Amino acid sequence: MKNMLSQYYDLFPDKIYSKKGNIYFFIDDTKVTINRVNNSQLNEKEKNIKIIVKYFTNQNKNISTVLKNKKDEFITKYKNNNYVLLKVNVIDKKITIDNLEENNITGDIENNISNLEEKNIDEIEEKIIEFNKEYTLIQKTIDYFIGVAENCVQLLKKSHEKGKLELKANIDDIDRYNYEELNNPLNFEYICKEKSISNYIKYNIYKGTINYEEIEKIINDEKINIGLLYCYLLYPNYYLNDVMKIIKEIKKEACLNKYIINNNIFLELMKYIYIRKKENLNGISDLYWINICL
Repeated sequence: MKNMLSQYYDLFPDKIYSKKGNIYFFIDDTKVTINRVNNSQLNEKEKNIKIIVKYFTNQNKNISTVLKNKKDEFITKYKNNNYVLLKVNVIDKKITIDNLEENNITGDIENNISNLEEKNIDEIEEKIIEFNKEYTLIQKTIDYFIGVAENCVQLLKKSHEKGKLELKANIDDIDRYNYEELNNPLNFEYICKEKSISNYIKYNIYKGTINYEEIEKIINDEKINIGLLYCYLLYPNYYLNDVMKIIKEIKKEACLNKYIINNNIFLELMKYIYIRKKENLNGISDLYWINICL
């Protein structure tokens, strides 16, 4: 790794750190992260980086800076891998709902999410068949969360909810949900506002910092599609992501405990939103999934 840094960037760090899958070093007390980009994502990430650099230059000092290599390129190919270096401008800061709107580029595309989420469910179910008895905690919880996910897809198909896409941070791992990652250009994807907000709410649920005054502000915002927000809240994306990482031996199975421990808090919130905004949640009956507990 040091050879790549010297050869392509003229950087000579004393030490390179590796922690929880993150690789980084310091230059004059400034943190620089080394990020690998999969070949399947290469074109999309490179396109998004160019848009982000052009749009946010001199506008937002918090977003991490993409460092170009000596060839004036954002992505460096080295030993059959693709790397992006990011200078982290803000490492640690409390996340608020307002932070979600600091870095986003509004698009003109509308998208129905049901097909994508349905594909993710099918992939999980196929993997679970392969590892039928290896993971007892997955086996204990998977039917419940797959059922919730399928209810989400059914509701989306029934309601035909669509959302306008924006280029903004989409953090798929709850354990990496922090201010630094919200300002990481490599996390930017075209998603809708409602998905971004739902991830923020789930982050607060699993951190134990849910604030009902803030929830009221969110669900009374006329710019937010309550039906779509409810669907995204319903979809257990963080649980399913952790299941895949457990199967790939990236995480330990114990990481699923937070979803079990906090499930009642999650259910109470969903019931609260349903009661408060029932008139905006067509297709959800009183006998719907919200009365189900683990």
